[in-house]
Amino acid sequence: MVQKKGFAAILAICVLIAGTTSARAGKPITIKMASWDPPLVLDTEKTNGQFSSSNMKAQMFKKVVERDSGGRIRVVILPNGQVGGDKDAFEMLQAGALDMSAYPGCVMANFVPECYTYQIPYLFRDHTVANQVMNGHFGNELAGLVLERTGVRILRWGTETFMDYMTSGEPFKLPSDLKGKKIRTPPQSNYIAMTKLLGATPTPVPFSELYTALQQGVVDGSQSPMAVVEMFKLDQGLKFINHNKVSYLVGVVSASERFWKTLSGDDKKLVINAAYQASEFHRAIILYGSHLFGDSLARKGVTVYIPTATEKAAWKAAMHAPMITWTRKKIGDAWVDKILSAVADVEERIYR
Repeated sequence: MVQKKGFAAILAICVLIAGTTSARAGKPITIKMASWDPPLVLDTEKTNGQFSSSNMKAQMFKKVVERDSGGRIRVVILPNGQVGGDKDAFEMLQAGALDMSAYPGCVMANFVPECYTYQIPYLFRDHTVANQVMNGHFGNELAGLVLERTGVRILRWGTETFMDYMTSGEPFKLPSDLKGKKIRTPPQSNYIAMTKLLGATPTPVPFSELYTALQQGVVDGSQSPMAVVEMFKLDQGLKFINHNKVSYLVGVVSASERFWKTLSGDDKKLVINAAYQASEFHRAIILYGSHLFGDSLARKGVTVYIPTATEKAAWKAAMHAPMITWTRKKIGDAWVDKILSAVADVEERIYR
């Protein structure tokens, strides 16, 4: 019996070594991976404090996959929006001109409208629920739909941070306080619709042009994640943030299906593992950074206002149910019902 156990242990070690050797013995591969954000200094000695940078996702992916492949797989990061905006990067993935991307996931609704579901205001009560829903059955099914429709494979949904409304200076506590204000929104119909619900004037502006738009008075404020304000020096134009956590910004680690089909089975496992680790690392460091942003922005003259329970209820009443109705009209009931059911199931399981 002892000899059999010893033989089994040796066999298991041999299988492990063989698997590792196989993973390192394949053909050399170079992966081109894009990230929207600028390169990030991230080591044990210092960091430039950009805790929301998607470049961190790309860096972690690079470190894991290059280490686990023994350097056989090389990752070239294309940072700072070199390939263009969100839509440009997604189209390059579709065409196979880009191998992988760490860009945010909100643009996918332009290609697969069912992705409007996870952008419904006040859908997720917190990061935990968002993570469980998007990386559970609902997220897996939606990823399958994205692949079928676009040829882009979602390797991991990255639940990252909330979107807030913010202004160039004038305080606001209730939705009605934004009436008549020109608010920058991402150039997507759902963000435009939810801003109209507040009586504000939605002004679609690409994120790369937001800084200039604020300086020139083209917009009075923005719908953006608080996490990016300092990173892109938007604190020079945005001075009041109502941190009411309106809608959730879901990121992704994605791959071109054309690229994916060139990988061996072992290499696919290496890439999936690296994508999971990169996504979880990014989520964790944003969560950590979110507890630092307020103090840091305050030192730069930015007010981060935390709404009362009554005020938050007013925001939810103004946006949640109306945007569910809007989304149903846009895509039908099936996928809206799926995500509402998934959220309810997760909340019941976690908070019952």
